[in-house]
Formats: sequence, structure tokens, C-alpha cells
Amino acid sequence: MSLSKIESALGFLVLLLSVFIFPSCIETNYTLGDALVPTSNNLYVETATLDLQVGMKSSADIQSSSYYYAMGSVVSEQFGLTTVDLAATITPSDTGIKFGTDPKLIDAYIIMILDNVKTFNPGQDNITQNLYIYPMARPMDTTMVTCSSVSEKDYIHEPVGRALLTSKDTVIVPLDIEWAKKLMASTRAELDSIDLFIKKHNGLYFTTDDPIEGIVGGRLNNFLSIDVYLEISSLNKQNLRRDTTITFNVGNIYRGLSTQVFTHSSKSLELDPDNNAEVLYYEGLAGIKPFIDAKMLRRSIENWAEANNVDLSRILITRATFEFPYEYPGDFKVVDNYYPQGLYPAVYSTDTTDNIKRYTLLGSIYDETYNKGDINRSLLCYRPDVTYYIHSIINKEKIVEEDNIWLIAPFQYVETSTSSSSNYYDPYMYNMYNPYSYYGGYGYYGYNSYNNYYNNYYYYQSLYNMANTSSTTYYYVDYMNYAIGQINGNGAKRHPQLHLTYVLLGDK
Repeated sequence: MSLSKIESALGFLVLLLSVFIFPSCIETNYTLGDALVPTSNNLYVETATLDLQVGMKSSADIQSSSYYYAMGSVVSEQFGLTTVDLAATITPSDTGIKFGTDPKLIDAYIIMILDNVKTFNPGQDNITQNLYIYPMARPMDTTMVTCSSVSEKDYIHEPVGRALLTSKDTVIVPLDIEWAKKLMASTRAELDSIDLFIKKHNGLYFTTDDPIEGIVGGRLNNFLSIDVYLEISSLNKQNLRRDTTITFNVGNIYRGLSTQVFTHSSKSLELDPDNNAEVLYYEGLAGIKPFIDAKMLRRSIENWAEANNVDLSRILITRATFEFPYEYPGDFKVVDNYYPQGLYPAVYSTDTTDNIKRYTLLGSIYDETYNKGDINRSLLCYRPDVTYYIHSIINKEKIVEEDNIWLIAPFQYVETSTSSSSNYYDPYMYNMYNPYSYYGGYGYYGYNSYNNYYNNYYYYQSLYNMANTSSTTYYYVDYMNYAIGQINGNGAKRHPQLHLTYVLLGDK
């Protein structure tokens, strides 16, 4: 090899080694251009944890107009006596009701179909309870939507029916014949108009005895349906006697009204948020619930900001979460069967549609990226996200009473709808649903050679419906299920807290 080639090779080797051995002389300047960006546009992500002041307050005016029918009473050591009554309209089950010629009432009774029972002490499922049915003293209307909108003065204290409740699936209650005859006296116009019928016939009130004094226990009974039956004898066109049964609905959701009446002794447990209690209670229906005063909450946030030199006018809340710890009660069945399976903030505000105050869950529960307050059994806590609420509390000029929060179990309702196509030549419908299609239907006895299995007309119809079915989820405060439980209070080691993640605009 020539000397020039050797020198050239050595030179290349030295250059290659310098790349790996010696550091680069080119420096990266990460601050380049900083001077061109205003400091007010800088973003700093920070986190903070604040102690929450939580008290307990009754939800005495909770809405209770429902298609569900509950009645009964229970006594517990923590909450005392809870009673559940029912006020409901009576409406014809059919607008074509005819009593016939010369009708005579043979018998009258109510049939109640039981769905389930709720007890809190072992052995209470089959206890007996006296049921009383009273006539309402005034017509029910759409303003009677809360548990406090019906009182003792609204029904006549002379029963038209009574029975002994156990846990049997079906309860038959004989009715007073003279009262039942008033239903038979209805005019044709009243039978054909639900509004007229409700104004003429005031409805019924259902209640039970309280448990024996000194005994802890009781039972709540949840019924699927309640109907009034009249057995009538009348003359037909041939002037012959025939027997007919006429049915009236009690509190039908589509044609009538029903309102639950809740009473609780737990109101005596109310505590202001600035307490040092180690335990806070939750009681369903209209009972006691954890409560947060919005003014105190903002004051806590302002005190934190002042102590940490944070300008609240320059922060943007990106995530805010309430944390409500609870202690394991020693039996997972207690948590599964009695504790609320979720807790989410609700406000008591006026509904603009009818000007009636209702408890409403914060709208952020519809944000699918948010924690909806479901119970966390591994971390022993409820952690609902409340970003929008905290952001509004910080920026609101004046905090009002309607900003206060009750923690209430959410109730989820899924509404499904199926869209139908009027286009016969829809490609999916024409090929798969058409009975004469090669791919299926009764033209080929449902045999689909393409898929090699039997698919008939109804199979493809269901596929089409599934493909065109949409669902919408709605969330309401749960005023139908009686749950009881507890969370840790302000004085507990693991106490309620507010976790904040926020962006600080501008210089720190």
C-alpha cells in the first residue's frame, strides 16, 4: 500500500474517533426565543390538597314523585324511625270502561304485586305489618312532587281498606263497598278523561304502623303495581245477568300520579360543617346526608391561596376532586347491601320548567372523563370529580344558597331508541332482512349458505334493530332506594379533602 493511502486511512480513523471521544462543540439553547413570549402566557401546572369542611343536613324536601310504590317503616340505632307512605291517584285502566245496564257491585279489592323488601336486621323479612288505606281529602296534582307536599291533613283518617303485610308476593286488600260505589258513579265524561276523573276521585293514601317501641328493625316493601278491582254484575242486551271485572290503576306512571311521603328522625343529627366529628352519616330517601356549605368552601380556597401566594384570578382549574374516605365496617356484605354505591354532589335549586325546587346532580356527571363518585372498595373512599363546580365557585361574584352541596347517591337510567328506515332498498335491509333475499329469510327457509348456519327473518330483524339502536344515559338523585352508611368526618385521620390540579398563568 502506498504511503499516501496509509496516511489517508489514519486521518479518517482519527476523525472517526474524535466524533465518539470528544464532546460536540455545538450547544443547545433551550431558552432561545423566550424573550419573544410574554411572561403572562407562561403555563405552570401545580397541585394542591385542601381539607374539606363537611357537615350533615337533612334533605327533607327531596322530590319523590315516582312510578315505584314503597311503604313501610324501619328503626335503626343511628337514624331512629324512618317511615315511607304512598299517596296516589286512581285512574281507569281503559278509557272504554262500561258498567253495563243496572250494574250491581259484588266485590271490591286491591291487588298489590310485591317486588322486593328491604330490612336492616336479620330475621325481619317476614315480620307482619299493618297496612291502612285511606281516601285522599283533595285531588292530587303535578305540584305534589316532593315528599313533604302531602301531609296528614290531605287524607281522611277513616280507612277504606286494611291488610296484614308479610313478604308474600301478592297482597289482596278488601275495600269498603260504599267507597267503591263512588267509582261506579263516574260519568261517561269522567271515564273518558283522566284529568276529569282525577279531579272527581281524589285517590288513596297507603301507610303502615310504626315498629313496636323499643325494637330495632322493621321492613320497607317495594311494590311493582297496585290496582283496584271491581266485580260487577250487569244486564246484557238479552237482559241476562253477567259478571264483569273492571280495573282501575293506582298511581300509573303514564296516566296518573304517585308521591312517596318520607319522615325521618335523623334530622336531630344535623351538624354544621365547622365540626370536629370523626364520623358523618348518610341516609337515603329524605334522610341526613353529608353537606358542604359553598361559602365556607370558597373561604377555604381563598385562605389556601393567600397562604401560598396564589392569585386566584390567574389560575385555571384542570381537575378538582372531592375525596370522602370511609373505614371498612368489618363485613363486606354491609358495604354491598347497605352503603350507597356512589356519592355525587347535588344542589337544591329551582327547576325553570315548573318553578319547583328539586335536588339536582351537578351537570359534570355527564362528562365521561369524570369520576362519578362510585364507591372505591380498594381505597375505601368516594372520589367524585367536581372541576366545573370548583371553577365556578372561585370565579362567582356572589355565593348563594343554591350553591350548597348535598352528597346523594346517583341513580342511572338508560333510555334506548331504535331508528327505523323507510327505505326498502337500504343495502343492509334489502340483502339481509328481505325474506326473498339469497342471504336469508324464509325464501330459503332461513338457511344462509354464506355463513353456514340458520338465520331466519327475526334474526336479521334483530340485527338491523341492534345496528340502529342508540341509548342515552340520564342521572338523577336516588330518592327511591333506602341506603345507609357513613364516611369519615373532619376530625378523622383520613378526613374529607379537595384535590386540585391547576394551571397558573404568568410568572410564579
